[in-house]
This record gives sequence, C-alpha cells and structure tokens, in this order.
Amino acid sequence: MLGKTYNLKDDGDKERFRRSFASFLWLTYRRGFPQLPDSSLTTDSGWGCVLRTGQMLLAQGLLIHLMPPGDNKHANIIE
Repeated sequence: MLGKTYNLKDDGDKERFRRSFASFLWLTYRRGFPQLPDSSLTTDSGWGCVLRTGQMLLAQGLLIHLMPPGDNKHANIIE
C-alpha cells in the first residue's frame, strides 16, 4: 500500500497494515441536505463521486506531504 509491503501472516505486519489503512481519509456521499434553489437535488450522487475521489486524492497527498513520516495520529479519529 503506497509503496509499502506487508506480510499479512505476521501479526505485527497485519496490525501495521490495519493502522495504515485506517489512516486514509474517506469522504462519502452526502444526502438529506436542503434542496438547492431551482433544483430537486437532495444528494450529491452522480458526479459527486468524481469530486470526492479528487478530494480524497488531494487530502491524502497533503497528509503525505505535510505530516512527518510514520505519523498516524489522525488514524485515532476513526477508532
């Protein structure tokens, strides 16, 4: 994952993989928001997935660039 390999048969590597995977940002669909003016949309499905993919790539790139190597402090937010 991102250039690192993990031996999932090894418990230590399995835990490092889990923590690394949990540190990724995940942006999801929005639904149930008030209708936009002159529209019946209450969800961002459709092209929203393309926007979210770009947002996740940008956010992950910023984390990799700005955070010290090996810093997974933001992974604790998910737990």
